[in-house]
Amino acid sequence: MSTRAPGRFPADIESVASRWILRRDAGMTADETAEFARWRTVDRRHADAVARKDEAWSALGRPLQSGQADVLLQRLRLRAVNRRRRVVAAAAGVAALLFAGLAWTSRETARLAPPVGRGVVLLPESRILPDGSVVELRFGAEVATDFGGPERRVTLVKGEAHFQVAKNKERPFVVTAGAVQIRAIGTAFAVELGRHQVEVLVTEGRVAVQTPSADPTAGTHSPASASSPSRTIATLDAGSGMVVDISGVAAAPAAAPIAMPASQVAQRLAWRVPRLEFSEVPLGDAAALMNRYNQVQFTIEDPAIARLLVSGLFRADNLDTFVRLLEGTCGVKAERSGDIIKLRKAE
Repeated sequence: MSTRAPGRFPADIESVASRWILRRDAGMTADETAEFARWRTVDRRHADAVARKDEAWSALGRPLQSGQADVLLQRLRLRAVNRRRRVVAAAAGVAALLFAGLAWTSRETARLAPPVGRGVVLLPESRILPDGSVVELRFGAEVATDFGGPERRVTLVKGEAHFQVAKNKERPFVVTAGAVQIRAIGTAFAVELGRHQVEVLVTEGRVAVQTPSADPTAGTHSPASASSPSRTIATLDAGSGMVVDISGVAAAPAAAPIAMPASQVAQRLAWRVPRLEFSEVPLGDAAALMNRYNQVQFTIEDPAIARLLVSGLFRADNLDTFVRLLEGTCGVKAERSGDIIKLRKAE
């Protein structure tokens, strides 16, 4: 995300600040984090706008831990009696969505895209490679493949991708990102190619992180190749990651490999989690779609509750937010017992 891209954001500072906060809580890349910091410091009004949005976000119940909730409770009510007022209120609702990321609505609220009564699952692009490996691409990422030789080779051209590698001991799987190679046989890992660094995060198995052998004639950010002599700078196991600096003549670790708790790994890869988008979908159908992505299951025994219409955009695994919205806006009480959450009418 870049504020310098023409048309990427509205000119209004408040809207830009809102989108930065949304992007931050969804999980930012290293380059985006640096750009966000730069945007805040370039103008005092930018920092003030971010502070105001953060205060409003927290006041409406956003958990303090970044990445624990990517939605903001924002109930939109239309109380106007003439068409002109309804149009104005609806426009205000759309503007609120740019900040909130989620609007929880009933029949009396502004209607949202997608089409009424429809639930949509939003997923990152996923590709099956010739060997059966699967690569998920974060928005804007690009990869190129070459499986013609003794190694299965993938080049991350830009952005971030997660790889689930099909096991084949005879043909190592190698991902090249700038001047860095990540070598594995059968495992799962994410790679992010930034302007000045490459970040590697292993989610399953083990990988070797390699860089070209020192060559004073090599140019900055020179890409690694199959014929380039390389050296292993680190071996990473599941739940660990590292950052490699590629801004100098020779790529080198920016820091030692670190072990990450499961919660931090989940936060870092939050972009892989499906988003569910509803527009006036009966609660029974919305709960059924949530159930497809979670071990914890919703049950509804009251047909009247199952017919409640809900709208929103949120992470499929964010059950706590889903429940809070039901209890706070729809007159529903949630009771959890083990892996079952029973929804009933609040007394």
